[in-house]
Amino acid sequence: MKRINQINNCEKCNNYSNDKIQLKKGLYKYILIIDRLESTIMQDIYQKLITDLAMGQGIDIASIYFTTITKCIGIQNLNIDNCIPYLKAEIVWIQPNVIVLLGEKVIERLLNITDNIDNIHGNIIEIKGMKYLLTYDLKDVIQNEDIKIKFWNDIKEAFSGQI
Repeated sequence: MKRINQINNCEKCNNYSNDKIQLKKGLYKYILIIDRLESTIMQDIYQKLITDLAMGQGIDIASIYFTTITKCIGIQNLNIDNCIPYLKAEIVWIQPNVIVLLGEKVIERLLNITDNIDNIHGNIIEIKGMKYLLTYDLKDVIQNEDIKIKFWNDIKEAFSGQI
């Protein structure tokens, strides 16, 4: 819990602004991690997309924890390296069944994988007992119907309970 308090009180960035994190250990089956948010409007769009997807799969939306690689919204020139320890603490605290990494930037930052997303989407990687599903960035999903279909298939795999 100490780390969560540190996240909520982080002042490493100029123009600091974040949403307070309120975690309940063991409550969430899935974590979906995206790149940083440019605005709260995009956050709402992403959450609606994920909610619709979960409901379509019969998944309780309350079992999904949605977070970003950074904890600050709208900050330019953010040093993401400051945020990674906090994100890793969230993952450890929650202990999800599956961690869904959305987009090349997130995959590279957390797993140091630099392959093209078209080559690695849908892959499930297990590291230290944690299962990671690699898939597309939500920005790409919203803008490209072909990617949207691939994304939905990737996510269905994660939500199927077969992983």
